[in-house]
Amino acid sequence: MVVREVDWMCEENGKEPNGKNVLTPKDPDFVEDTIIFTAQPNDPDVWFTHGNALDKLGRHAEAVDSFDKAIALNPDYAEAWQGRGNALRNLGQIAGAIDSYDKALIIKPDFVLAWQGRGYALRKLGKDAEAADSFDKALAIEPNTDGEWYIRGNLLINLGRNKEAVDSFDKAIAIKPDYAEAWKNRGTTLGRLGQHAEALASFDKAVALNPDYAEAWHSRGIALCNLGLYTNAGNNRGSAADHLGRHAEAVDSFDKAIAIKPDYADAWCARGDALRDLGQIAGAVDSYEKALVIKSDLALAWKNRGIALGRLRQLAEALDSFNRAIAINQDDADVWYNHGITLFHLRRNAEAVDSYDKAIAIKSDFALAWNNRGAALGRLGRYVEAVTSYDKALIISPDHAMISENLRRSLQRRSS
Repeated sequence: MVVREVDWMCEENGKEPNGKNVLTPKDPDFVEDTIIFTAQPNDPDVWFTHGNALDKLGRHAEAVDSFDKAIALNPDYAEAWQGRGNALRNLGQIAGAIDSYDKALIIKPDFVLAWQGRGYALRKLGKDAEAADSFDKALAIEPNTDGEWYIRGNLLINLGRNKEAVDSFDKAIAIKPDYAEAWKNRGTTLGRLGQHAEALASFDKAVALNPDYAEAWHSRGIALCNLGLYTNAGNNRGSAADHLGRHAEAVDSFDKAIAIKPDYADAWCARGDALRDLGQIAGAVDSYEKALVIKSDLALAWKNRGIALGRLRQLAEALDSFNRAIAINQDDADVWYNHGITLFHLRRNAEAVDSYDKAIAIKSDFALAWNNRGAALGRLGRYVEAVTSYDKALIISPDHAMISENLRRSLQRRSS
């Protein structure tokens, strides 16, 4: 997703905050006047304007030199420190950029552009909490900047502060109602909060504003799958047809995403998930394979392809898919669990136990992994260990009828 940043020059009617006219590369006298600037070597404003012009042209290193000359003439020139920070950030020299923004803010604590630039620089370093704090400072001074509310929302998502993130996206949308990216990320965050109907409404708004927004169509499809799943899980009157209907609509959304962006591996993978839930297993496998042609290291597609192949009883191929997923990501408990199921069906019981052990090492409260471990141990005649596994499963999930029955049978076998 392209993230929009506010204009680094803070132009308003063609003027800088100090009231001086601003030249841009579109001005016919731009080149000539920037050359004339060097004939006034003792004017820090000239060097500052020259630095801005060079930075806008992409000549960032030269821009830093110009800002340095402005600062040498006027060490308290906050705008020059801020411009220097922008040029350094454009050069990828993030630590130096932050130092420049900090110097600008010592001189001028209410300098919105310096707070914003500092936030963007900290974000590039992955310092999301500090970046969010910088945007908080900027927005306290100037709250009517939709782009900064949007960026703040994204940072808060990364920090797990989802309710605050929704509030940030709401503020961005209040300023700019046609902000499709903010609508989309609002929906994503609402989905994380389990508010799937509200998430769907946000995605609907995003695609209405931008029908070619592939990522929003993809997210809309996920919301439809979740809406059908969670609505019917909590409603005994919900029919299977209702559940499948949501997945059918989801497939349509994924198809729209793929029509816009044919190499969208995540959308192909999600399409496979929806088809699998609809019972269209062969179509699901085909979707996973299309995802993997595009992105061969997509662990989720390898895992879900394995699950689908297992349903088709193509166990050797399923096992190969899980092995591929594990080679990419060894820390997914669900992959190890499904790996164990496949080995169990292949009657490779000792190996199945090892796979369940790996799943449990990652996720110690994985009740079904403990249960299946007990089943594999029972096949191996290790009934005492099987009983222990079932006991662990029941501690985690005490009302699970299948686990209780497995424990009862294992106890009988142990005593016989």
